[in-house]
Amino acid sequence: MQPDIEIYLKATSHEQVIEWLEQKFGNVGDNPWAKLPKKGFGACVTWEGEPIKVMIIEKCAGNFTSVWFDSAHTPWQNDLACAREAVAFLQVEARVGAGGWHEGAELDAWIALRDGEEVEIEWLSA
Repeated sequence: MQPDIEIYLKATSHEQVIEWLEQKFGNVGDNPWAKLPKKGFGACVTWEGEPIKVMIIEKCAGNFTSVWFDSAHTPWQNDLACAREAVAFLQVEARVGAGGWHEGAELDAWIALRDGEEVEIEWLSA
């Protein structure tokens, strides 16, 4: 399991993300974050009795919305598994880091999930 999960969703509003979260987790609670970025929205969900803080930042990278689950206790093994589920529900392009977040990982390599494919890309050139 990863220490947290972060995915990026193209042209997706925080309302759409909340709709997906409600479908996945049921009840979505209020903002648990003390301070959020200007375009940020917070939520709290529960998985197997454990609370998970979620930060949603619209247009954090171009037209992509970041969705960050601040917990190692999520329903997904990694970012890619989470992105697959989000794409299936929201029908949008998603991106995740190709190497995960560990020492020595190539931070410029990403996996784009679009049109039913998973393709390794460099963010700036795709």
